[in-house]
Amino acid sequence: MKARVNLTALKINGHDPRFSKAFQYLSESLSHKNVQKITDWDALELLCYQQFHDYGYDLQTGVWFCLINSHLKGWGGLLQSLELLTGAWENHSARCWPPLGAVALRQNILEWFSQHVATLMYTMPITSSDITVVQRIECVLRLLSEQAKVLQARCDSTLENVRYFLQVRTHSVVTPSVRNSVAVRQRRAEEPVDNHAVIAESVPFTALTPTPALANPRRPYLRAALLGGIVGVMVTSLTLWLVEWGSTYRWSDKIQMPIGLLQRSASAPIGMDSRFDIQQAREEREKTVPVMREQLLWLATRSPEQWMMQGERLSRRLEEIYPGNPASASWQQKMQEKAGSVGTSNHWKHGMVALAQLEGRLQQSEKAHSQYLTISELKTAIYQIQQDFEQQGEPVGDQLNDLQQDIDNRQDIHPAALYQIQEHINALLAKYTLLKTQSLKKGDE
Repeated sequence: MKARVNLTALKINGHDPRFSKAFQYLSESLSHKNVQKITDWDALELLCYQQFHDYGYDLQTGVWFCLINSHLKGWGGLLQSLELLTGAWENHSARCWPPLGAVALRQNILEWFSQHVATLMYTMPITSSDITVVQRIECVLRLLSEQAKVLQARCDSTLENVRYFLQVRTHSVVTPSVRNSVAVRQRRAEEPVDNHAVIAESVPFTALTPTPALANPRRPYLRAALLGGIVGVMVTSLTLWLVEWGSTYRWSDKIQMPIGLLQRSASAPIGMDSRFDIQQAREEREKTVPVMREQLLWLATRSPEQWMMQGERLSRRLEEIYPGNPASASWQQKMQEKAGSVGTSNHWKHGMVALAQLEGRLQQSEKAHSQYLTISELKTAIYQIQQDFEQQGEPVGDQLNDLQQDIDNRQDIHPAALYQIQEHINALLAKYTLLKTQSLKKGDE
């Protein structure tokens, strides 16, 4: 099948492919709940080629192909599939399924890509031979990010973060040319150097020329004193608040102090042939364990969102003293980006309502004995319900249960799976923190 499909000359599919068996199998296998359990990527690749051959290229199968190709062929496969996706999106958007009017479907496609393909890039290793390919991928991601902004999808900031991450990673990889230049500099450093020549070359001629005396203008002492007084009051107010905040929540002291104590206790030499060493070890244990017990109990009572709440309070206080400052604006932007990935629409509720409506239609058809649902109508209703639950995503509790099951079965845990769960939890905490802050503001009013 792969030999019969030319990826450089694919036909574009403008019709709904959801009734295709290959599409349905891909949709089920690459759903949020099953994508981390895939082991046979070759079989899914053949299904993609079959879909391309029978129906043509559509955007949904295209993003699935991106994930499959990246698992099978690394950065090169990801670039190949990404260029297909952006080419169809940019050049054939008007006639490529989903249609232009199906904004929600296109948003879901980009968000699926962001959740599964973009997060995979964080865990893929980059070598010096991959730099050119990764740089081209970064350029292609810019096109997808622009499409996300046009569609007002929630993943536009996520795609921008991935682009920035790839830029940093490619700059941090040492290429052979850089490695050779470093070796040349090291060899030059080991050679004997004429100190007098170095001093003569290092001192520029302009440094020996006299500089004209600078004018000493009169200083506006009164205005400077008033401005300094105002700034001093504001800084003092902020400092006093920070001192009060730090005395109440000394996170670093409560964490670093017991860690240092434990390290000193662990590094103490113990010799089993010395009674003094054994007695010293017992004294260390009696002194260390109670302190660690107190700190562990303190940490167990802390809420995970307390870190974010402290940042939110600091940002608000800083904004009150220095309105429009970039630090508070940056904090609010980061919090909004994290919370925005949770979404505002309740797809789970929509799915439950659709199930209740389908049950009502089935009961009505059973009572009427004349108006039965066709198989096509039933499949359409079921697919729409599945889409609602898919768009909601797997609940984080179920994700953790699946992770526990994989650990119990001693299966390999992909770092991308852990990263997705971490991002999901952070997004929920960020949204909860913002909502809690809003409720506290209304309470103060």
